This record gives sequence, C-alpha cells and structure tokens, in this order.
Amino acid sequence: MKYSMVLKNSIRSYSYIYHACKEGYPPEKVYLMSDSKEDFEVNLFEKLEVEPQGYFELCTSIVKFLNVNQIDYSWIKTESVNADSVIEALSSQAYDFIIYSGFAGEIVSEKLLDQFKFIHMHCGDLPYFRGSTTLYYSILDTMEVCATSILMAKEIDQGKTIEKYKEKVPVLYPNLDYIYDSYIRSKALVRTLQNFLCNGGFSTHLQSHEEGRDYYIIHPVLKHIAMLRLENRETKDGKSI
Repeated sequence: MKYSMVLKNSIRSYSYIYHACKEGYPPEKVYLMSDSKEDFEVNLFEKLEVEPQGYFELCTSIVKFLNVNQIDYSWIKTESVNADSVIEALSSQAYDFIIYSGFAGEIVSEKLLDQFKFIHMHCGDLPYFRGSTTLYYSILDTMEVCATSILMAKEIDQGKTIEKYKEKVPVLYPNLDYIYDSYIRSKALVRTLQNFLCNGGFSTHLQSHEEGRDYYIIHPVLKHIAMLRLENRETKDGKSI
C-alpha cells in the first residue's frame, strides 16, 4: 500500500497523520498546503487552546510530528488544492490513493479527480447525512455520530463509500469541533487503510442518491440545542449520566 496525504494546517490533518502512524499505517509522503511554510510549525492545540482530553498522547506541530516519525513531506505554497502546483507535486510519484484534508468550502476539481484517487472522510452517515456540520444534526436526530470514507466524485458527498465508524457520543466528550470530529474521521481513516490491505484494493459500495438528505451549516440555535441534548442525557432511572 503506497499512499500519500494532501493536507491543510488543521487539527484534523494532525489527527489523520497521528492515528495512521499510531496504528502502523504511515503515509509514503505528506503534502502540506499553505501560504506560509511556518504555519505547520505551530502547535495548533496550544494556539487554539484546545485540550486533547486523552484523545492524543502527543500534541505538537504537524512538522515536528512528521520529523519525529521520519515521514517524508514537502510544502506546496498554495491556498487551493486545485492549483497547478498541487497537480505537479502529486504527479511526481505514483500512489494507490490520496487522503485529503483540505480547505473549508473548496470543491476538488474534476481535473484532479480524473487524475488521482482522492479519499475523503465525511463526518456523517452517508447517504443519510450529506453536507455540512452533520455531526450536530446526527446528535439531534440519533445521539450517535458517524464518519464515512468515500472515493471523491464530482458530486459532493456522493462518491462510493468505503468504510464507516459509528459510536454514541461518550458521556465525557472532548471539544466537538476540533477534537471529537477529527477523532471520528480518523477512526474511519484507519478502517479505510485496513480495507485496502485486506482486499488488495478498496471494497466499495454505491450510494443510493434517493436516500438521505443534504444538510447546510447548522444555525447557532440548533447547535446549542444539540449541545443541550448531550448535557442533559439521563439514565432510565432519571439520574444524569
């Protein structure tokens, strides 16, 4: 299995590298996208004042983690995955697939998808929860969260599915946006890598486009209600858990 990662600077990107290495599936190479190379030398846990709460044993910058684990990487000066410099960099080697953690709101171009097999970890149970901030919609609907890995296609969140990871939100949950979202996606990532190794390639499933619905960025009031649902969970005997 020879794969790479194309990443922006984020805790999600750090989580992908961290969990892949922790489980013994390090990438062949990592491509770091930003306007400044120094961005990846910043410890985002400290900058964003986010506590890992046991979900990461090592919290450092992406570059430091890559160096410690002797993973090859290169920096691409860009704030768009669709830049010619990205295509040029990825064309320098042949990869079985590419794990992607990119810029919010940007759609990967058909030109890129025609040339490379991009894998995306969607924080939602596809096809039922397509779109944005589906972690919160899932909490409102089922109190269960899920991440689904997909082969990226030109239709948003409608590519072939590979693996899923589901769980009930734990009673003692971490920061949802930075830590828990990243953790759920990373668990699906690990299963995706195992899928490839076990099958000699990806075992995939077509999505039913007639099922599910598209969600949009959640309104702050609905997000608050989702948080209240988590905080006010009760056991059958009425005691808070």
